Amino acid sequence: MNHWYYSKGGQQFGPVPESELLRMASSGEIQPATDLVWREGMNDWQPATQALPSLAASPGIRPNTTGVLAKPAPAAAASNPYAAPIHFDIYSSTEHLLPPVKPASFLLGAIPYCLGILGILGFYGWFIWVVIRTSESPVATEPSLAELSVFGIGLLGSFLVLMIGYVIALIHLHRAWVLLQPNSHHSTPGRAVGFLFIPFYNLYWVFVAYWRWAQDWNRLVAFSGKHPAAPKMSEGIFLTHAILFVASGVLGIFGLIPYLVFHLIVHRNIAQAINYAARGNP
Repeated sequence: MNHWYYSKGGQQFGPVPESELLRMASSGEIQPATDLVWREGMNDWQPATQALPSLAASPGIRPNTTGVLAKPAPAAAASNPYAAPIHFDIYSSTEHLLPPVKPASFLLGAIPYCLGILGILGFYGWFIWVVIRTSESPVATEPSLAELSVFGIGLLGSFLVLMIGYVIALIHLHRAWVLLQPNSHHSTPGRAVGFLFIPFYNLYWVFVAYWRWAQDWNRLVAFSGKHPAAPKMSEGIFLTHAILFVASGVLGIFGLIPYLVFHLIVHRNIAQAINYAARGNP
């Protein structure tokens, strides 16, 4: 289902499903010929009649035939918060409204993530102890079927709990990229998450999904002039997190443990940025 953001009376709203946007246009709640809309995948904000051609054919709605709205003069831009996103430069713009997002609970993802890791390490440690115990027995034996079953079920259960935490972390990453839309040229929310599942390419993409996001977020809050209270991201931590992700495949446990720690730190910072926007900050 397509979800849209829309402007009304100088305020930004959404996301709403396309059916709701069509209903609002037909009822007069928004003015399709002049009010701007945007969804993931669009480069610019556009009049609703241009973004949704079906609206232009609706009775009583006058289509906008001028294309994408031109960038207004500075005086007009000050009164129209949706002028800047049309040609937004994340490195120099002084106008940007953060899209509305749902709040992020860091603990909701961190708790199953940590429990999953502890479970995997615990069951591996227990199984190693079982192997050592049986090998040192006067009567050489192998781990029993019951012990093997406990190890297998415990390991699988711990992995599933870990995946719950990881999925929640990816949901938060998606929301974090929503905060930069439609203005960041580095990625869209869908690509930021989806490309992490591409084998080998994800070794490069992890730097874009995390490190580039931190850079773009810091530049946005620094230059927009609208977010003096926004949390600042440590770009070094995000870069180290990406490097450890790559190194964990080479260094094994010596790279994996530091990566897991930095993963928690990074997603705590991401949750802080999301919650700043979710509180209704401009």
